[in-house]
Amino acid sequence: KVFKDLIKSKRIENLYGPTEATVYSTKYSLKDILDNIPIGKPIDNAKMYIVDKNTKLVPMGVVGELCIGGDGLARGYLNNKELTEEKFAQNPYEPGKKMYRTGDLARWLSDGNIEYLGRIDHQVKIRGFRIELGEIESNLLKIEGIKEVVVLAREKAGNNYLCAYYIGEKEYSVGELREELKKFMPDYMLPSYFIKLESIPLTLNGKINRKALPEPQGKIDTGAEYEAPRNEVEKQLVEIWQDVLNIDEIGINDDFFSLGGDSIKSIQVISRAKAKGYYFEVKDVFNNSNIKALSKLVKKNSLTISQDEVVGEVELTPIQKRFFERNFEEKQHWNQAVMLFSKDGFKKEILEKVFKAIIIHHDALRMVYKNENGEVYQINRGTGEKLYDLNVYEGLSEKEITEKCNQIQDSINLEEGPLVKLGLFKTHKGDHLLIAIHHLVIDGVSWRILFEDLSKAYEMSKNGEDIILQDKTASFKEWAVEQKKYADSYSIRKQLEYWNGIDKCDIRKLPKDKEAAVTKMADLRSIGFNLTQQQTENLLKNVNKAYNTEINDILLTALGLTISKWTESENTLVNLEGHGREEIIKNVDITRTVGWFTSQYPVVLNSNNDDLGTTIKNIKDSLRRVPNKGIGYGIIKYLSKDKMEFRLKPEISFNYLGQFDEDINNDIFNMSPLSSGNSIGLNNKGLYSLDFSGILIDKKLNIDIRYNDKEYKDETIKKLIQEYRNNLITIIEHCMNKDKSEKTAADVTKENITLQQLKPYLKDIDNIKNIYPLTPMQEGMLYHALADNKSDAYNEELVIKIKGQLDINLLNESFNRLVERHDILRTVFDYENFNMDMQIVFYKRKADIRYLDISGKKFDKKDYISRTVGNDKERGFDLNKDVLIKLTIIKTEEDVYNLILNNHHIIMDGWCLNIIMLELFKIYNELKFGYKAKLEEAVPYSGYIEWLNNKDREAAKDYWTNYLADYDEAAIVPFENKENSKEYKKSEVAFEIKRYMTKKLEVIARENKVTINTIMQSVWALLLQKYNNSNDSVFGYVVSGRNPEVKGIENMLGLFINTVPLRVKTENNMIFNELLTNINKSFAESSQWDFYPLADIQGLSGVKEKLVNNIMVFENYPVDSEGINNEILDKNDLKIVHVEAQEQTNYNFNLLVIYQDTISIKFNFNEAVYSKDNVLKIKDHFENLVSQIIKDQEVKIKDIEILSEEERSILEKFNDTEGEYPEGKVVSELFEMQVKKTP
Repeated sequence: KVFKDLIKSKRIENLYGPTEATVYSTKYSLKDILDNIPIGKPIDNAKMYIVDKNTKLVPMGVVGELCIGGDGLARGYLNNKELTEEKFAQNPYEPGKKMYRTGDLARWLSDGNIEYLGRIDHQVKIRGFRIELGEIESNLLKIEGIKEVVVLAREKAGNNYLCAYYIGEKEYSVGELREELKKFMPDYMLPSYFIKLESIPLTLNGKINRKALPEPQGKIDTGAEYEAPRNEVEKQLVEIWQDVLNIDEIGINDDFFSLGGDSIKSIQVISRAKAKGYYFEVKDVFNNSNIKALSKLVKKNSLTISQDEVVGEVELTPIQKRFFERNFEEKQHWNQAVMLFSKDGFKKEILEKVFKAIIIHHDALRMVYKNENGEVYQINRGTGEKLYDLNVYEGLSEKEITEKCNQIQDSINLEEGPLVKLGLFKTHKGDHLLIAIHHLVIDGVSWRILFEDLSKAYEMSKNGEDIILQDKTASFKEWAVEQKKYADSYSIRKQLEYWNGIDKCDIRKLPKDKEAAVTKMADLRSIGFNLTQQQTENLLKNVNKAYNTEINDILLTALGLTISKWTESENTLVNLEGHGREEIIKNVDITRTVGWFTSQYPVVLNSNNDDLGTTIKNIKDSLRRVPNKGIGYGIIKYLSKDKMEFRLKPEISFNYLGQFDEDINNDIFNMSPLSSGNSIGLNNKGLYSLDFSGILIDKKLNIDIRYNDKEYKDETIKKLIQEYRNNLITIIEHCMNKDKSEKTAADVTKENITLQQLKPYLKDIDNIKNIYPLTPMQEGMLYHALADNKSDAYNEELVIKIKGQLDINLLNESFNRLVERHDILRTVFDYENFNMDMQIVFYKRKADIRYLDISGKKFDKKDYISRTVGNDKERGFDLNKDVLIKLTIIKTEEDVYNLILNNHHIIMDGWCLNIIMLELFKIYNELKFGYKAKLEEAVPYSGYIEWLNNKDREAAKDYWTNYLADYDEAAIVPFENKENSKEYKKSEVAFEIKRYMTKKLEVIARENKVTINTIMQSVWALLLQKYNNSNDSVFGYVVSGRNPEVKGIENMLGLFINTVPLRVKTENNMIFNELLTNINKSFAESSQWDFYPLADIQGLSGVKEKLVNNIMVFENYPVDSEGINNEILDKNDLKIVHVEAQEQTNYNFNLLVIYQDTISIKFNFNEAVYSKDNVLKIKDHFENLVSQIIKDQEVKIKDIEILSEEERSILEKFNDTEGEYPEGKVVSELFEMQVKKTP
């Protein structure tokens, strides 16, 4: 009040100037109190320049260093030549004269006054933003009762933060002060601490003593009442917050941001919470910023294959490493063997030819194993060495044959070979052939291959033909090499969470009748049972219909129920065997490769439900969730660089071998009734307490248990096998009595989703086709949609004007057929019921077409369409329930229709619109004229999701980390209104680069082998650098995301686009051509990593979420109206006459570049943040840069100026201060002259 009164009665001047320019150089006459009083205009004969680091003039409104020229300038510093040269620089705007670099930051205002913004050395960087401390201080002084303020940037535990010190008459909490400041400033400028002082400490000469200001201590007063944590989750969150925020006492009502939290710290909080087993997201912290609210959201957490001979060293595979790890007493005696029978007898000569051909063909059968200094090496021998042993025996009794078989099986020498031993036993009833092969080189699937080759080769040789076997598939050696590479792939690392989860399960040890220190194979006994043929047939052909099961699901459910009852524990740990031939390695076909591929892995069977149907479903679902059928477990354990040691050791093994006998029965041989002897040495250690196996022989299922009689009594195992049989028959009967098939979670999703989580959808589960996670871009859109459900940011509208006669009923049917074709159009988004957000695809969803006929109305029809579009956008979509695409048809004239296609951006991007319209009218024509639409296959969006989820995110993370290394300052678009506003007021400035200029740019593009897009990116990058006085800038650009690796991607509907950063570094002597080359190279390198989520990329940079604050989009026209007209609509006498697309992003500034005959550019911006006048300035600067590049593409970056001639002229007028004064007079003479004038 006193100051206001003073202004009315007195003339008050705000004078600015350093001693180096003779006391003052600018003045401003105060007429009123302003928030930030300008320092005014230059006085007579003084000149003010605001420049960038290259001493180029900056436009009005852009911050730069204030330099002073003119007659008031001193000559320099007395006796300090070095400092004089540094501060008194050559003036490029007045050759031969000097200008003084003040070190002050300032900007020109439109009226020619200068706004002072503080010292360059008082400008600080917080979270990547240059912040003027003075700006914060002036805004704090606006708050009622605050008299004096000092703001400092401090550092604590490696983090920069702002601390405000103030003297005030009123008491404020931190929360209250932050809320007041939010009215004037963005969040990143808000201080973390506010400290009230009695007085501001001063130095002896009266300046603020910043070193004497106290460091913040203890708890921040957020204004919230203290309340202690009430449960374990809240307690853990309090500890995490205290640790991250470095505050001793935090209550559950304290606001995270009032305590000094920010987006970076929220990420740290989430990371530490995950380490403790709790899960929530950044959006949860922002929307629920105290622990009491946040705790409610926390969740517990085709090929050409070489046919050449394979020789040399071969990597050991996981199952082989596991074998040698066991260190068996008789490792040479661990075989697989069969005894074949031929009533017509086997001819020795033919067998020799056949097995020679087979072992030459199947390279792995020639392996040997060398032990050198405790290391085992697998060597593939050549075909010139001994391939097998064949001994012929006659006249032996059955007992003698078995003894001889035992001798043969025990005679294998792993180091010398061969590993294939044959025994031909001739009897008067026919011949028996023992084939004994060490398990290291054969498995169940290999035997089937062997039997097929044996029968065919024998037949060929018998008929006098050359033995020609089916082409080899990939060698065991190649598989082993590729599997080792795969061991350190992203696909394997992704599985760690699953296997660690299994390893943490609580498992009760099996009860034993007696304890045995060591168990040997000699101590093993077996007992089993057979199902009847009818029961077996039901099990194989009918039982599966009840719950869409496989036989293993049923056998393991029966096993789980049996063991659970015996151990009185709901969890049963079982070692499962798989064939190990999963298609995990691209372009490696092992379908006919012989070797030991078996995978072994633990599963936990949970039998905690009294309902048998639910138990079957849960066990089935848990088995489907095993990644890649368990092959990764052994790879992680034995091949990965960071080998895992798992805690759990299964005591039970289960292996279902399937129908083995049918692979053997043929015209030449079948299974022999005689024993093949002991395949495994009796002195070898036993592996499991209970070993269950199932096999189909003579169309009956046989279940067998092998157990150790040193641990179990026979009666115990008999009871156990009887209980297993009873449970299996009960399950068979239960499934046979089901009238209707019931789906389980595994039938509708590959994700880790339980039946319990699907409860809200069980009534409609038959209509669910698939459930899968969101892409990162979809996650971002969902987050924004939930954070502001009134926003229409991602509500897209396409308006197509069609001339001709439309059949509305046919168009309705066509539109619904389109919805039936594409999964994404029948998708909803669930953000409540699962551990992570999911999208649910339904088989059937009906889309309604709205038809409005206003052709007879007299009102403004264009306005009516605009209001309809606006109403659509305002209504928006419920992402959890609605069909997320709709069509409105407005008939405006007798033969004119406006089609308004409205969709949420979360289901598709602008690239899809042409596919939609093309297919819609192809279907329309099919319905109208009866000929086939010839549509491309509609590949579901899930194919893209699967591809995306298998990309190596860690390698991408490394790339972007290196790409953004040392980038610590956000490049912002200037002229931003810093007052916080949640409003998005969409506006646009559009302009066109003239055809003759476009042609010149095309020449530059061709000469430099780049695209027009690259040139536009270069121009924008340079403009940002000029605005930010930097040689390093980043902005976002949108990529199509349609990677050709994904089958059918070109015709797929969905959201594929992604925004990634483009970083552009320049050097002063770099020419523009070099910049183009650098950007083009950078773009090519980053394209293989452009699937990585922008939110994650931003988290890797020093500026975090502020990294990308504006984006550039290269856009084709949304609909190829000419193509659709010519290809389809002409047949109907229809024609698209106009297309208009509307969309909006959450960025306040966007550049759209459309390149056809000319280059059209649109600046889409939020007018609540940028004024149209200022955006027009940016347009002028952009055009000016383009002109300079066209004029000289080899111009040096430092010589490029952004000022237009008009702006330069205005700035020159601001410095038109020339006035007469008596030069050559000394001060005393001037003083005398003034005395005479005014005595």
